[in-house]
Amino acid sequence: MFRANIIEGGFSCHHNSGFFSTCSILFYNIIEYIKKTNKLPTVIDCPQSFGLYKGHDSINGNTVFSNCFQISKEKIKQIDPLEFKGYNPPRSASIRYDKQNYQLSSQIINAYFSPSKQIRERRKTLIEKYNIVSEETLCICFRGTDK
Repeated sequence: MFRANIIEGGFSCHHNSGFFSTCSILFYNIIEYIKKTNKLPTVIDCPQSFGLYKGHDSINGNTVFSNCFQISKEKIKQIDPLEFKGYNPPRSASIRYDKQNYQLSSQIINAYFSPSKQIRERRKTLIEKYNIVSEETLCICFRGTDK
């Protein structure tokens, strides 16, 4: 089930939740859009999204998305929409991810969810400031559940 409205060049999504939930729905909608239109979206409009992440209504959801992610037009050009015909993307966090098509999922993630320039610069600053050596560093992110 497509959870967005088709607009010129893409879709408008009004899922309003936390960061990971909204990204999951956007991922799902990108694939459903491809399956419906046989085209790759170049516009992802989400002004009312990321509500639990952004904290207050003065920040537009599109600002959150563009601050965090950079859509790669070059990578979009490399994706064949016909490959997605029979693909059923994950609809929730409770699915078996080992049963998903990693190759198709990776194409979407790399094209639409690559870290933005701002995020890459912040990463570089933190690595330099704290003298982080990636090969010698282990990071664990524990995220509790609100369910």
